[in-house]
Amino acid sequence: MADTAAHLVDRVLPSAPYRQWVLSLPKPLRLRLAREPAWASWVGGLIVRAVAVWQRRVARARGLAAAKTGAITFVQRFGGLVNLNVHFHLLVPDGVFTETDAGLAFALLPPPTGRDLLAILDRVIRRVAQRLAREQPDDAMADDSPPELFAQLQAEAATTWRSPATAERVRGNESLRA
Repeated sequence: MADTAAHLVDRVLPSAPYRQWVLSLPKPLRLRLAREPAWASWVGGLIVRAVAVWQRRVARARGLAAAKTGAITFVQRFGGLVNLNVHFHLLVPDGVFTETDAGLAFALLPPPTGRDLLAILDRVIRRVAQRLAREQPDDAMADDSPPELFAQLQAEAATTWRSPATAERVRGNESLRA
């Protein structure tokens, strides 16, 4: 992680201040993203576009035409307890780039307000909800068939850390036995 950050700062990214954005998702959606890579790519692209739309809007309000944005996205597939937790870390410049006669110039933007963050998140939520509604058949909730084993294991991994369902506490000895 440190080597990647050093490489990006030293050799890839233009000199500018950067902000880390993190998009965490509800547990059922994490499972879908873990099982369907196309969904993970799509949601990652959604958050990048939503932040870029906000940046360009702020730039236009400040008189900056044809502003260019960018982001580097890292998909993290686990949480602090090494549990299944698909989420996104974005590294985004704290401003936009504009073309000048001398090349690209960086224009610093103000940090996002709470209202800005909610608007960005709302944009992502609406798009995800629309796609889920399109892809979910109306009778999907009526399916009483048991989930497949792999899906059960993934669901288990997405929950907070706990002992296995079959574990029982031994009296007098606080160790667990399965």
